[in-house]
Amino acid sequence: MKSWQAILLGLFSGFIFAGLILLIAFPEKGNPVTLLPSPTLSPIIIYVSGAVVSPGTYPLSRESRVIDAINAAGGFAPNANKDALNQALRLKDGDRVSVPTLVPTLAPSPTPNPSLITTLPAQSFTIPTARKLVNINNASIEELSSLPGIGTAKATQIIAYRQEKGYFQRIEDLMLVSGIGQAIFDKIKDMITVN
Repeated sequence: MKSWQAILLGLFSGFIFAGLILLIAFPEKGNPVTLLPSPTLSPIIIYVSGAVVSPGTYPLSRESRVIDAINAAGGFAPNANKDALNQALRLKDGDRVSVPTLVPTLAPSPTPNPSLITTLPAQSFTIPTARKLVNINNASIEELSSLPGIGTAKATQIIAYRQEKGYFQRIEDLMLVSGIGQAIFDKIKDMITVN
């Protein structure tokens, strides 16, 4: 073999060897794998009312049960009928948990003696009932909902308006809340206050 052929063969072998080294040292590159964060589930909103310490709406985790909603509302009130609810029931968004009160057991009334019953002449009279005024600046959803024409939805709007704009300066300002017009205001104006 001539010297130029030996040089050529050496160069050719060197290139092949260098190519193999490069293939081994630098493997193929593909698209990088991007790990997505695990999805965070938004909380569910539950309305708790009745015989609890602090009735209202509460955000809870999606795995919550009735007892979790009651605990979020401060627990049972002293007059709560704890056995009337399935406390292990799983909740879903928008559920309402209403805790009933205990019904006091009444002693049987004695049978009246007919000879002792006297008939009074019929008279028309009304017994005035004292109704506590609802302060629209700090009333709860339940207190606002008890007003004629104001349901849970409007009560929620009143509270949202109050939190966004501040306290009502006069009772007429209630008509600034969307959905409360003159007709509803006229029904409740004697039942509300701002003081």
